[in-house]
Amino acid sequence: MKSSASMGSSSGWEAGKASAMNVFRKFCADRGKPAFDDIPKEIFCAPKIHEESADYMVTEYIIPEGTRNAGDHLQPKTITCYMGIVMNSACNKFKPENPDTHRFFGCLDEGSTSDEARWWRNLKKHTVTRPIFERSKASGEKMDFSANPIYLPHIKAMNEAYAKEGSGRAAERKFALSTGRMGEAAATSLERSDWDALYQCLFLQVPQSKVADIKLSAIVSGHDRHCDWFTNFGDTLAVKKRQVCNTAEVDSPSWLLPRYVA
Repeated sequence: MKSSASMGSSSGWEAGKASAMNVFRKFCADRGKPAFDDIPKEIFCAPKIHEESADYMVTEYIIPEGTRNAGDHLQPKTITCYMGIVMNSACNKFKPENPDTHRFFGCLDEGSTSDEARWWRNLKKHTVTRPIFERSKASGEKMDFSANPIYLPHIKAMNEAYAKEGSGRAAERKFALSTGRMGEAAATSLERSDWDALYQCLFLQVPQSKVADIKLSAIVSGHDRHCDWFTNFGDTLAVKKRQVCNTAEVDSPSWLLPRYVA
């Protein structure tokens, strides 16, 4: 089953799960419902309580003081994520009991065309996303809470600061910034690089774990020393005493940033 909020074990997931359950506990207290552990199967495996919980998060719940975005309503993506976490928690508790509960929790199968799956999709769209959109549009409040993007001038400023600091660790960090996102930089090796005679630049093969594929990154000369991959590579080799080399194992790869290799 492809869940709309698959269970995980990372620290970020655990924090999100804790937040979702805290909101659900507040819903239970404010709406006079039993606590999560005391809600019987007949209630948890039926649409009503999930519809009421979604309505509560949309219309009543306010982010408490001392946390990010205190005083604001939850955003649609946060609400639908919390809904999925609560539904998954109920699924883990009740699904194995009988065919009826198994069928109800089939709503989490994103590819399903069952009545339960259609109900779940409609709940997220019509009870959560649409009302919040209309409320935000009418009030003039901010609607996009995405993080501000990082552009080349930001990378240049960070690399310039690292260059002024002058340590080996700083040189390593500015080279990593020039190479890409940290997960990509950590997976880069000399064996995954090729010089292209036509375009006169270096191509790096960068693994993309989520899609199990690679992308090619073209490395060209930067317009100044703080944005130049080759200069930052050279600084790293000089300051870190030529760290880019094979380990004792003959067939091991020549990682460009061995410190960050898992």
